[in-house]
Amino acid sequence: MAHEQELTILLGKHTDLRMQRYAHRVADVYSGKIIENDDEIKAGGPLLSFGGDHTAQRAVRAIIKGGINRPIGVIEAGTNNVLHRSWNDEKGGMELADFITRAREGDDFFRFQFSPGLIGRRLFNVDAGVGGFEIKAGHVSKMFRDLPRSIRPKLSSFVAAVATVLDLKVRHPLEIFSNAPFIGKRRVFPEQKLGSSTITHAFIDDDDPFRSKVKLAATLYCWQREIQPPPGVLTTRQIAQHELKGPFTHVWTDGDTHINSIEGSILVKRADEQVTVVPILNHQ
Repeated sequence: MAHEQELTILLGKHTDLRMQRYAHRVADVYSGKIIENDDEIKAGGPLLSFGGDHTAQRAVRAIIKGGINRPIGVIEAGTNNVLHRSWNDEKGGMELADFITRAREGDDFFRFQFSPGLIGRRLFNVDAGVGGFEIKAGHVSKMFRDLPRSIRPKLSSFVAAVATVLDLKVRHPLEIFSNAPFIGKRRVFPEQKLGSSTITHAFIDDDDPFRSKVKLAATLYCWQREIQPPPGVLTTRQIAQHELKGPFTHVWTDGDTHINSIEGSILVKRADEQVTVVPILNHQ
């Protein structure tokens, strides 16, 4: 098969055995190549992200870094799959066979193009944060990687919330920047669109440690029920860009926490580049 038509499958590092088997079946049926490293993503035909939000972030980052024009089909095989859920909700999705055929024919998939976000130099597709809760949620999620996906999100969120409330060093319990309407599986920012040019900035604005953690608990309680927190609990606004002032030592993006020591200030905004991401439907 010509190089420009070759199917590449980026397999997530924590994809379960059932989805790994499915990825190999797809590779066999469509003459595809399975890879696990970002630096193997080159120019070519359709690219499948076979994992969760972190795997999709790796695929998008490789496309932008390499200056590659290549459509990404996202198969939901992770914990929360926020990118797939948000984009499918906003634009709809495509069957796998249809996506691969049209990608090989050179379809530009114009309606599936969007600009991911940047927090400093770090890219995020759906959300980023520097608050205590987000940072701990990322750490806890890594600890619970091997738990069943059916219980992992709720348990991780609960443990992270308790850890944040009990940590006396946490002064800013929540500060999130979101391109998507969902946090995890909950629609908490119903007005936010992945395809828009703005970002939702949500934060708890209270210098009192005790009150701020009470507000965190109230916010998470409301989010679990997909209702908006009462006035004065959570500040939410739409931004084109925001100057985020340090210092902070970690950044949370698309469900994972990274060491990212910042002393000064950085910008949070949409990237100048656009990528093509297509939610794949009924993949099994």
